[in-house]
Amino acid sequence: MLLRFRVANHRSLRDEQELSLVGVPGRGQPKPTGPVPPTVRVAGIYGANASGKSNVLHALGYLRDAVEHSHTRWPALGGTYRDRFLLDARSAEEPSGYEIDLLVEGVRYSYGFEIDDKAVLAEWLYSFPHGARRRMLFEREEADFKFGRSLPGRNAAIAGMTRPNALFLSAAASNQHEILLRVFRAVVGISPVFHEGLGTSPVPTADWLGTDEDLISTVNSWLRVADVGIDSVSVSEMILADDIKQQTQVLIEAFRKISDDDSLDDVPGESSEIRIPELQFRHHADSADISVLGFHQESSGTRIWLAVLPLLIKTLRHGLTLVLDEIDSSMHPALSGAIVTAFKDPEINRSGAQLVFSTHDVSLLSGLLDGGLLARDEVWFTEKDRAGATSLYPLSDFHPRQGENLERGYLQGRYGAVPFIDVQALRLVFAAKGE
Repeated sequence: MLLRFRVANHRSLRDEQELSLVGVPGRGQPKPTGPVPPTVRVAGIYGANASGKSNVLHALGYLRDAVEHSHTRWPALGGTYRDRFLLDARSAEEPSGYEIDLLVEGVRYSYGFEIDDKAVLAEWLYSFPHGARRRMLFEREEADFKFGRSLPGRNAAIAGMTRPNALFLSAAASNQHEILLRVFRAVVGISPVFHEGLGTSPVPTADWLGTDEDLISTVNSWLRVADVGIDSVSVSEMILADDIKQQTQVLIEAFRKISDDDSLDDVPGESSEIRIPELQFRHHADSADISVLGFHQESSGTRIWLAVLPLLIKTLRHGLTLVLDEIDSSMHPALSGAIVTAFKDPEINRSGAQLVFSTHDVSLLSGLLDGGLLARDEVWFTEKDRAGATSLYPLSDFHPRQGENLERGYLQGRYGAVPFIDVQALRLVFAAKGE
């Protein structure tokens, strides 16, 4: 379970910013006590275009990908692939930092690292078992490692395998370190989904669905509830025509010459059939001849909805964290509202899954479904200053009154994070052009 995420010097996030999913007590409510803080199930980030909403999610995705892949996929001399703040010279010399607080099997962990363009400069992991004082599991300063008494295992041996540009946590998971695998799984259980390319191909969705009949059945139920006119979806295979197969083989051979990707060895040879998955949609129709449509015959909104659904369902089932950029893109507000509702409803979200998303959908602030979707500690804003640096701050900083119209307050600029549109300047531009 995600508690907090901090980042500095990543894209427009020049200075350290924090996103917290720890609940904020309302007026008159006592502050929570105990070792495990109460958490929210959703966090929505609002802001003007290019204010840095997506960059917050991108930074969280970078942390996740570095933990999963830095030891196994990053080339030894490939650097860290960091994406620093570009609008001042100072940031080029300063490290980028990422830190995450997680709740894993009832224990709070704090994990983080600092990097420059070439290597990992620092890395650390602390635990807070059952409310006890902080325990150091490991600390790293470049190639110098320290291990706490609470971390048994092949620590020194794994440290010796850890490249300068790889994370120790990534290397430890690859070497089946029992304790660190728990933290590793919690981090990679964060699933970022970005709008670019989403819903453009049936292959990712078909792969997610696979032959999991239970998942397909659940997806079909969601499709019917969404009222997009689809009765069911099924996965089938299409055999590539010979001419397309030949072109594909030429591309594969070219990639083999320039890539070390072992997965290319699994591609069928010239004499084999190449099968690709496709999706078929059965619609409500009077004529059976027109009731089945292909993936690209569906609307972009339906394709995006279907692309998100399998991952959304798996997240809810297993208590993971879904990070969804532009939740409202190409989808009706009722659908994005239904996604938020699913995570907030304890009868649907029985495993403590979480949703972090960016959006412009102000209807979520006013309460599209069931009289109020987002609470004040579930709403965040991004705003850029004149230097192009993003600030991230919560609605709870403004202490809105009980029952306050959050949608109206946001659109009126009461909380910032909205663009200023100078209509008079626009008139002058058109007047100067004689239009």
